[in-house]
Amino acid sequence: MALARQNKLENFKRVWFPNDGIQLLSRFRDKEVKNKTALINSLWKMLRIASPDIYLMLIGGKKTTKKAQKSRLENKNLLNLLANKPNVAEWKNLAEYELLEAMGGKCYRGVMEMIEKIKSIAEDIESAEDFPYLLIGKMATEILVLKKNIEDIEKELEKKSLHNKEIQSFMMDKGIGLVTAAKIQGEIVDIRRFAKNDNLASYSGLGRKTDDTGDKKNEKKDFSYNRRLKDAFITAAKNFVRFNPDHHLSGYCKNMIKGGMKIMEAYKRVARALVRIYFKRLYGLLDIKDPVNYIKDKGGMANGKTRDNNLSSNIPPNNKLSLTGRKDDVK
Repeated sequence: MALARQNKLENFKRVWFPNDGIQLLSRFRDKEVKNKTALINSLWKMLRIASPDIYLMLIGGKKTTKKAQKSRLENKNLLNLLANKPNVAEWKNLAEYELLEAMGGKCYRGVMEMIEKIKSIAEDIESAEDFPYLLIGKMATEILVLKKNIEDIEKELEKKSLHNKEIQSFMMDKGIGLVTAAKIQGEIVDIRRFAKNDNLASYSGLGRKTDDTGDKKNEKKDFSYNRRLKDAFITAAKNFVRFNPDHHLSGYCKNMIKGGMKIMEAYKRVARALVRIYFKRLYGLLDIKDPVNYIKDKGGMANGKTRDNNLSSNIPPNNKLSLTGRKDDVK
């Protein structure tokens, strides 16, 4: 009642459940992406059974990267051809305009080059059993549906992110795109759930759990964490290092790798640093007149005790910090 009279009660409001649909949309998108990846892997196997020549044509030579190989079966024109004409043994009987129509009817350089490659090897394609053709058609159709679902979800996420200041603040960093930013914000829900950045790191699976036994104090991995949020922070760390080569975190990551640390462990260290930056940034976006006392009081309410104010993890956020979380960027 005293806090309500001082208009401070709203600062301690706990928001445990999402209400804007961002979390549900990002989770459903991840599910659709996993289903699409599984179907693409199965489609590769069916193509190898139906026609080794088509399989080798799509894989390409030794210089073709694995990423480029995977993207071949995500091409809408090729998927339309496999969905409309799944019997690859009959492609030799089709004219160029029939192949073009089966691909969707759009004529441009990439499509015509693909048709030329197909026509060059179509004569050598031998007939196989009927079951690969049936499965190829079904899989290609389902992949097209999943791709459309993913596109629709990303459009809806883009609409919701336009008025979401948290997502927009994440996307100001180079390499942090809409999907990653929406996933991080969707899983955090509200930064007021966490009194310190240590709590957010623990919830993200990027912290260590203290194991006290008598006089001995050890640290061990904590397996109770939000795996979706951890994946999002790891993805953000990888892209941050890649697209910000001059940033001190990128240099920190490269030095750790040169020193013998595993690459994934180095990315985890960068992700832990991003947790600190984003924690301060999200609290800086809140309309709090006295953030110092807010963090101090909130830490006491959440944990039943107040930590030493000199600890770096207990330093309150500064509203004068820039969106990058660095004081030297402030004019």
